[in-house]
Amino acid sequence: MKNEYQTLLLDKPFDTVLSEARTAITDNGWLLLHEINPQQILAGHGYIFPKARQLFFFHPQYLYALWQQDAAAVMEAPLKLLLQEITPEQTAARYLDIDTHFSGYTPKINSIVEDIKKQLAPVIARLQ
Repeated sequence: MKNEYQTLLLDKPFDTVLSEARTAITDNGWLLLHEINPQQILAGHGYIFPKARQLFFFHPQYLYALWQQDAAAVMEAPLKLLLQEITPEQTAARYLDIDTHFSGYTPKINSIVEDIKKQLAPVIARLQ
């Protein structure tokens, strides 16, 4: 199971980080494909859960490039950013390690993975 991820502990309220994450994703050419609200889903089943969001996103350019080089690697799209409220003034942002996430595919995608990391860096930097 590929489960290596990075965690940023941000001294910002959850709603601020969520807004910044949405903007950082779309301002950098990525498509925000879907957003899941676990708190809302679980509340509908009687569970109390802290604020959280899963943001699914990807860039069309990289999706196409992966398809061209190793169609099986498309399985790894979209990328996911998990935001979790730790306290009212602290939020965790978790995201997959890109090298691990795309490991095991043909070496032809290595340059695409490097480009994805470069284009993802400004998104992560805007959250900090």
